[in-house]
Amino acid sequence: MLNTNLEDPASGEASFPEPDMRPGAASGFSLPLPPAPPAILAGPEDARARASALIGVGAGFAVSLGVGLLAPAASAVGQMFNPRTPTAAVPTTILCLFFWGLLLGLNRFRRLRAIDALSAAPLLTAVIDGLHGRGVEALGGALQGAVVDHSPLLRRIRIAVEQWLIRPSLRNANLALEQQVVSDQAMTQRGYNLLRLFVWAAPVLGLIGTVVGISLAVGGFSSFLSTNVDDVSKIKSGLVGVTGGLSFAFMITLEGLLVSLVLMLLASTLQNNEERLYARIDRGVSEFFLPELQRTAPEVDTARGPVTPDVWSAAMAAAAKRVMGVIDDAARQLMADWRQGQSGYLSDLKAVSEAIGRLVAGVSQSADQVTATMRAEVASASAEQARVSERLLEGVRDSLALSTRDMTRATADVSAGLRAVVDAVGELARITGQVLEAQAAFQAAMVDGANAGPANLLARLDGSLKDLKPVLVNLSRPFVLQAVPMAMGER
Repeated sequence: MLNTNLEDPASGEASFPEPDMRPGAASGFSLPLPPAPPAILAGPEDARARASALIGVGAGFAVSLGVGLLAPAASAVGQMFNPRTPTAAVPTTILCLFFWGLLLGLNRFRRLRAIDALSAAPLLTAVIDGLHGRGVEALGGALQGAVVDHSPLLRRIRIAVEQWLIRPSLRNANLALEQQVVSDQAMTQRGYNLLRLFVWAAPVLGLIGTVVGISLAVGGFSSFLSTNVDDVSKIKSGLVGVTGGLSFAFMITLEGLLVSLVLMLLASTLQNNEERLYARIDRGVSEFFLPELQRTAPEVDTARGPVTPDVWSAAMAAAAKRVMGVIDDAARQLMADWRQGQSGYLSDLKAVSEAIGRLVAGVSQSADQVTATMRAEVASASAEQARVSERLLEGVRDSLALSTRDMTRATADVSAGLRAVVDAVGELARITGQVLEAQAAFQAAMVDGANAGPANLLARLDGSLKDLKPVLVNLSRPFVLQAVPMAMGER
């Protein structure tokens, strides 16, 4: 059996009331729990606080009255609690706070003992045994009832089991447990707020009583000195009254400090013990119960199910299908862009060729017209003019020949560029065909791999990726089309 002995060495082994061994209706087994929660836990907290206040205030008044009647009237204690003087209100109030705080501390101590009894180590062992014997669902059915609601250990286990039944996730269970820990810490702090208030108020009331006592003593002595007093004995008696008043004042301060010290020690001790108890419970849940819960009901991702070879193959096939879909969309978009660009390039090149053709035809026609005109002028001119005109005609012919050669060269360059565009489009069509073939082969490999298992799937995936590598390399090479203008006068 798993050793879950987490008891504090100082507190010893906690004992249970007589357990209720009746089987649970839902789970088929029961935990060693009492039939009902202890009275200190079951009753309303406000009712216990009001009862503590009434009993504490009554006890403070009773003790103050008894001390005031029984103590010698001349003593400092008798003067402090003299019911016939108004100054007795301050020490009486301090005593009321003291007994009220003691009752609050007693209630916290009883509550701590009851919680410790409902969170003992044998209970954690019984829970783990039930988890192993009956399973998580049966354990969740057994963790119901008022007793479980008042046990910090069983509350944490119930929260973890309910979260595990929703989704087996250690992270989610830890988050739910952390919320419960924060709630318990806040509840513990609230339980000691009133005690800490009394720790602060008691010395303040003592100082108030001191100020009142000193004021009364000094005021009485000053009124005594205002009369004509020549007798030394009367002066001594007046000084005795002043010192008695000062003694009364300082006794109230001492009472307030003592009450504050006792309540502070009580509150600190109880709060430290309660925090150690909760820390021990948290350690038991995290170190013993949660590992056993993981071993009994392993944590899986319920959204996708257990990771088996078939599930893994299906996931890989789906991933490959998505990848190939993206590649297919990219290839189709690339083809559409290139087709659109190709049509634009061809129309532009066709327009340029037509413009060059029209220009060459216009130049040839102009040359013929100039030649005919020059010949007509030469026939009608003198011999000298004929020679000049002949030289001019030769120059015009040379210029026209040079322009014709430049036009022809530009047309050849444009034709070469057009052929390069056509070759690039053909290369793109070839690459696109390779992409589509690789896609089909990859999809077929993934479909075959989903049925063949993870090992064959990886082998086929490796072969498909190797077939796809040259296609991706071709796609990575840029296609550059560059139009270079040529000067008309370049030779």
